[in-house]
Amino acid sequence: MSPQEKIPPSHIPSMDEVGAAYSQILDHNERHAGIGVAFRGILKASIHGEVIDYEEAGDTTTGSAALLNPEESSELEDKAAENIQRGVVEGDMDADLQEILHADIFMRIGIKISPFGQTIKNGLEERSSSTELLPAVNNTELYKEFLENIKPDEVNIGNQQFFANVLGTLQKIIEVFFDNEQLGGVPPEDRRAARQYGEDALRTFVAIAPEYKRLGLDAESLRRKLATRPEGTYNFEDMHNKTGTYLAHQAYEQAQTAADTYDTLEAYVEYWGRDLLSEYMAIDSVELLEAPATRYLDGVQHRLTEKVDEIIRIPESGRTHNFKTEAATALLAGVEKGIKEMDNNPDAWHASDENRELLKLTAVRLRDFINNAGS
Repeated sequence: MSPQEKIPPSHIPSMDEVGAAYSQILDHNERHAGIGVAFRGILKASIHGEVIDYEEAGDTTTGSAALLNPEESSELEDKAAENIQRGVVEGDMDADLQEILHADIFMRIGIKISPFGQTIKNGLEERSSSTELLPAVNNTELYKEFLENIKPDEVNIGNQQFFANVLGTLQKIIEVFFDNEQLGGVPPEDRRAARQYGEDALRTFVAIAPEYKRLGLDAESLRRKLATRPEGTYNFEDMHNKTGTYLAHQAYEQAQTAADTYDTLEAYVEYWGRDLLSEYMAIDSVELLEAPATRYLDGVQHRLTEKVDEIIRIPESGRTHNFKTEAATALLAGVEKGIKEMDNNPDAWHASDENRELLKLTAVRLRDFINNAGS
């Protein structure tokens, strides 16, 4: 061992140990969380003939529900619901098991595996899948120490999803505790306590960002490493069999998502420093306003009007005055780009004359707002 090599402290697990443990968390999420779980419950009821005697129903083409009477359809739905709920219970039990099995490894790097991700619900607000397990930082110093003991060549496609999901969880925490709408009915003292959680997540990102950059996990590095979308397409069979084509596309898409998350957190830190983070989040970010968006298309023009209203409704104060102008200017730039793109390539936008007129009127409204703000 050369003098330059660093021996990790004995309490810190190796990258291989963390990667192996997290691969089991990802496997749990794939099997028990997400919309695919609900579909599998339905398929179990319909494909395997567990409910319906299709010959008795006059249907010999196994699996067709075209000839089912209402009673048989109801029986099929009940069976599907039963399968789904059984899957939810199994998923929750497996989640508890995963947390117990890997608690020691993750605790030693300052991470808590928690059911904090997506869950699928039906129309009755009943869960149709277990809740996704995500890594949350509960000890910033330990997690930073773990990062400091990793060499850049230890980070690869197989384990970088762990690092990305840590940032994704920080983003979720910040968005929950800086959302003025969600916190609207919370008493002031509780709101201050909630805001502290969000600020702790911001401070964690500030503390670990240099290590992410050193390891090539910052936005610029991720986009540089996977700059080109892989050739070809993949289908459901490729996903099921995890073919090379599917894995290449998955790696590319995960890298782009991770890069976007890193950029978002950097922006959150910037606007937190300006005491404008809640306002920044409320308008979907200045960067998104600058890009022509689907809200310009026929049928959803109300979204554009709503976005202008959101900016104008931001309470006026010395703190927010310049930000309102900044947001309006960004949205005006997006609208003007949209008008130009519609003029240059009208077929791609399928925009009606009414919609084009709305864009022009919106541009006038934004210019008037900007000019009045500056006077």
